[in-house]
Amino acid sequence: MEQRVVITGIGAITPVGNNIAEMWSNMVDGKCGIDFIKGYDEYNLPVKVAGQVKDFDASQYDLPSNLVRRSDLYCQYAMAAAAQAMKDSGLASGENIAPERLGVYIGSGHRRHPHLRQPDRSTVEGRRGTHIALLRADDDL
Repeated sequence: MEQRVVITGIGAITPVGNNIAEMWSNMVDGKCGIDFIKGYDEYNLPVKVAGQVKDFDASQYDLPSNLVRRSDLYCQYAMAAAAQAMKDSGLASGENIAPERLGVYIGSGHRRHPHLRQPDRSTVEGRRGTHIALLRADDDL
């Protein structure tokens, strides 16, 4: 049986913009999201530049504060981008679409950061990864 997927909304938290319009405008204008790394001076990293998200405020996205408090920053980025995509889609789980028919596809590449669960030198120098998840609206985050 063939299943079709429809992209109904998009969202983005990136080094060149914290929403689709800002990201696209900055990309078209040739703005670069790469800058000197901020916030990691104590680790004396060999690399001094990176693409870091700027001016992110999780409270703008109507996310549960207890969920934000216990989530790593990169997870907050994913939740904020998903919230943008939901708003962009015009869909509201349980109102105009059945929750079991709704999903969010998340792609994220990151290098482990000291603010993650194990803030030691090996974490900063550690693994790279890409995380992709499919979440249903009724999944317990």
